[in-house]
Amino acid sequence: ATCREAIQQARAEREQVLGEKDRTITELQGKIDAMETEYEKILHGSLDRVLSKLAAAQGCWEKEATAMHMEHKERLREFGLNPLEI
Repeated sequence: ATCREAIQQARAEREQVLGEKDRTITELQGKIDAMETEYEKILHGSLDRVLSKLAAAQGCWEKEATAMHMEHKERLREFGLNPLEI
């Protein structure tokens, strides 16, 4: 009878250990999921800021490019050349 009791006790302990491991794994997976969500938020926020800065820079580049084109067109006209024909 003591051998059976020892086997039952060992099984019960094993089940308890497996249950604890499963709970630990579930808890850690929850933490991983939460971290993924936070990193995703950080990444999206950073990319949104970069896109915003690029859009602002594009506006400046377009203004500078337009001003440069106008200046070159005017110089060509000063030399009697039609910019559309070149």
